[in-house]
Amino acid sequence: EALADLGAMADAGAVGFSDDGSAVPSPRLARAALGYLHGLGLPLIEHAEDASLATGSVMRAGGTATRLGLSGWSASTELTVVERDIALAAETGARLHLTHLSTAAALDAVRRARARGLAVTCDVTPHHLALTDAWVAGSRRFSWEDDAGEVALDADRAYDGNCRVNPPLASPRDALALIAGLADGTVDAIATDHAPHSQERKLVPFDEAAPGLIGLETALSLGLAAVSAGKLELGALVAALSIRPAEIIGERRSLAIGQAADLVVFDPDSRWRVEASALASGSANTPLLGMELPGVVRLTVAEGRLTYRS
Repeated sequence: EALADLGAMADAGAVGFSDDGSAVPSPRLARAALGYLHGLGLPLIEHAEDASLATGSVMRAGGTATRLGLSGWSASTELTVVERDIALAAETGARLHLTHLSTAAALDAVRRARARGLAVTCDVTPHHLALTDAWVAGSRRFSWEDDAGEVALDADRAYDGNCRVNPPLASPRDALALIAGLADGTVDAIATDHAPHSQERKLVPFDEAAPGLIGLETALSLGLAAVSAGKLELGALVAALSIRPAEIIGERRSLAIGQAADLVVFDPDSRWRVEASALASGSANTPLLGMELPGVVRLTVAEGRLTYRS
């Protein structure tokens, strides 16, 4: 275990540092990374997952996992890394960004760190806001639609490999806590964790499916569904998808004369059906297939250049 040449990568334009879908494996290395990055003024971006606790787990621990006979991933798998890294960020004074948070417990730890004045930011995925562990049993109800009762097993949709993600889909309580955190500003950003996989890697027994789903083309729509349900303000959604992520990586742009135009124009009232033929991604691994969602993108502009028009 050793640090990569973070300084050289920063000189080349890197805006943050991560081991992608794995947490820094040891407290010693995490402290060294945070200490070095403090001097650079750049964040450590952590996918908070204790690999030793996650080994062998394929979905969230709880009643649904027990009924389905699948090994469960407990909230402590995430929380232990979150609390470790917050303690090390406090010790080093470094910036820490926690990515793909999925539990109310982890979000509470971030809230406490912020109250202490620590430079801790975080993001959540669209699917952890809207989907729950009940989707593994075949439910297709969003987190704000769940009635907290036992979910009936849908034999046709249960064990869908497209519902296997990392971290696993959590309880409605966790998902609603993340939405509340987004509404009150504790959650800074929405990050899709877009992970295309072929059918060959998904149409297999659930515990053999590759974890991950696509999210770039459905992120806005899932957020707008929460807005339509009265769970989130439109301004908070837009900020979490644009302004705050840019600020975290040091990009400060605005819609003003002389600025390069980077924008998305969408119609929040139009709806579209999620079908493989409607997706531009290289795969269609999403449990949202067949569902109708709000929000149609009309055009995108990148650095002043029109890149898409519907």
